Order: sequence, then C-alpha cells, then structure tokens
Amino acid sequence: MNVRAQIKKNARDAMSGNWGKAVTAVLVVFCVNLLFAYLEQILYALFRISGYVDIGNTPALFLDDQVNISWLALGITAGMYVVKFVLMSPLLVGVTKWFYQVVEGKYPPFSVIFDYYASLRTFGKALGVQFQVSLRIALMGIVVLLPSTCLRIVLQYLPAAGSDSLSLMGAVLYLLTNLVTVLSWLFLGYLSLRYFLCFFLLAEKDEVPVKKILQTSVRTMGEYKEEIFTLFLSFIPWLLLCALIVPAFFVAPYLAATAALYGKIYISRLQSRREMDDTRVAQPIGRADETETREGQEVETD
Repeated sequence: MNVRAQIKKNARDAMSGNWGKAVTAVLVVFCVNLLFAYLEQILYALFRISGYVDIGNTPALFLDDQVNISWLALGITAGMYVVKFVLMSPLLVGVTKWFYQVVEGKYPPFSVIFDYYASLRTFGKALGVQFQVSLRIALMGIVVLLPSTCLRIVLQYLPAAGSDSLSLMGAVLYLLTNLVTVLSWLFLGYLSLRYFLCFFLLAEKDEVPVKKILQTSVRTMGEYKEEIFTLFLSFIPWLLLCALIVPAFFVAPYLAATAALYGKIYISRLQSRREMDDTRVAQPIGRADETETREGQEVETD
C-alpha cells in the first residue's frame, strides 16, 4: 500500500463514529448554498433576466448556452457572491476546523463548525484569511483564465454573422474553448495549492496573524503542491459520482478528512523542523565547539 492510499485509509478510520456529524456538516453547507442560489434566481426573476444566453438559438440543447454577462446580470451575481462570501466564510473555516480536530483523534462537538461566529475577533479572523486567500487566487485567475474568457466572448458573438446554427468554425471554437477552460482551471487549481495549509494553520492556532498564516502556507507548500494535486486528481472518480447527488454526502467528508490529515502531517513536519532549528540555536557554544572538534578529530583519524 502506497503512502497516499494509507493516508486515505487513516482518514476513513478517523471518521469512524463521526460520519453522522460529518454528513450533517455537509448538509448545512449545501443548504446554505442552495438558499443563496434560490435568492439569486428570485432576483433574476424580479428583473426579468436569465442567467444564461442561448447563443445557438437551440432551446432544446443547453450545452451551447453561455453565462449572461450583461451588467445587470453581473451585478446581481456579484452582489449575491459578496453577501454569501461574508456570511459563509466563518462556516467553511469552522467545518475545516472540525475535520482537522477529527483527524487529530479528538471527538469534537458539532458546534465547532460555528466557532468562528462566536465573536467579532474570530469572525474577522476567518473572514480575513478567506478574503486574502480568495483575493490572491482571483488575481491569479484573471491571468490564467484570460485566454478562455476571450474565447468565450468571441464564441458568444459568433452567431451574429447571420448563421442559424453553429458553423463548423463555431463548433471547433466551442470545443477549443472548453479544452482551454478545463486546462486553465486545472492550472489555476495547482497554483492555488500554495494556500492549502491556511485554514489548517488557523485551526491549529487562531491567534497567528493572517499575514504569517499566508506566508507559512506558501513557504511550506512549495515542496508539497505536486503531492496534493495528485491527491485531488485521485478523487476524480469519486467526484464524478457526486453527479448523482447522494454519493456527495460521503465523498465530501471523505475528501475533507483526507485533506485535513495531509494538513496535519505537513504542519507536524513544520513544527518538528522548527523545534530542531530552535535546539540548534539554543545549543551552548562550548558544546557546539566540542562537537565540531570531535568531528574534526574523527575526520583526521579516518
């Protein structure tokens, strides 16, 4: 059994006796997201606009539909995203903390997922970390996703040339756009893994400043991004099952526990290295000189 498979098994073992709470946590996040999605659709209905545009004029085929990028539609979507971001950030960080404590071998109460609503300080800390991480990923996304975005804009206005259906050039452009989009999102996901440890570091010690959390995550994940990226790729078959909805309530806790266990391993390694560095710094000068002298004598003897 390779290391990744063993860590996955350990994550499942850690979830023993906690599956009920884990599924409930996923349901809470799902229901809150669903609520905001319904509110957004209500606003669309009130303003009599649609979230998608049928660029191919094919009502029976939804695969060629593109996101509505009118100013009103973008305003509604952006407004709802901001509200959801502010209200849900402490919840998502709290869920991460709960899974982190589970893989530590603890039996945290379900109320842990609401810990960051307890005070303005904890609420602000969770929101601050989430905002800083999201901002940095968004800035990277502007660059990484620019080519696919340009292709989608061209594709949206292509039917204006007078064709009633997608031309051969339009079909090729459509396939190319989707391919570039998938590759761009994968690359953005890989780059975003530099912030993988942020929420686990916050769960470990929430008094650490946001800036230090970000710096520690970026510095530590420099050598682990590939490992985590392949971990997430290994979950693709499980994630495909989530299209059936019900399996998602098993896959999401499984993935969250596995990620939390990796986070715990990396943080433990980081702490061990710091302890070793502190020991070297604290070592008396006389002892250090003796060690160097002894090592020199051994070399001469050899």
